[in-house]
Amino acid sequence: MRLITKTTFYYVLISVVVFTIGGWVTYDLISSEIAKETDYYMARSLEIIEFRLERAVNRGYNLEHRFNTSQLFVKEVDFAPPSDKIVFSDTLAMHPHLNQMEKMRKLHVFREISGKTFEIIMIDVIIEDSDIYDSVVQIIVRLFALLVLALIIGSVFVSRGLLQPFHATLDRIRNFNVQDTRRLDLPETKTREFTQLNRFINEMTARAQDEYYLLKKFSEDASHEMQT
Repeated sequence: MRLITKTTFYYVLISVVVFTIGGWVTYDLISSEIAKETDYYMARSLEIIEFRLERAVNRGYNLEHRFNTSQLFVKEVDFAPPSDKIVFSDTLAMHPHLNQMEKMRKLHVFREISGKTFEIIMIDVIIEDSDIYDSVVQIIVRLFALLVLALIIGSVFVSRGLLQPFHATLDRIRNFNVQDTRRLDLPETKTREFTQLNRFINEMTARAQDEYYLLKKFSEDASHEMQT
């Protein structure tokens, strides 16, 4: 396997891990943000309901017919409220349009209005987890496909440019002959690792040539002595 192919393969593996973690984090952040926005909207709606409820109590209206709907429940209670804190939670309720049980956001609070205590429960539709999951998966898959395509195209151009000095060094080594009097003399490059490699090869080939000529001279001298 070529170096650039192996490098691209490892980058893809790392990208799979990163995109998987990123998808999970994105899903969690979007779900949390949607819940916060829904809670904010319901809290603002509660202020309007309290205003309308106070007016209805003062005018003696029938609260059950005016306020109780599929998403709002208002009931007068005869005990002091344990707390006036708004409590948000997830719940299952009948969807007003789909006619099936769906996950919704619930607001539960006690309020004292015009001398009376009321229990107020409000529910609102939120985006389903499956819809959020599908959207996140589609985004992650498309980004991952774009990244893989960019890596493949980039690896082609990188292999031509970045590895060109390496291939040039290989060609010079293939044509190297220890009997040649000329030094290999590989040039320095802009990449430090390739420059270090070329220097090492220059030193090794020069040493091999020097040792060859020393051995050759020794053999010639020995042959001459034997002849005389």
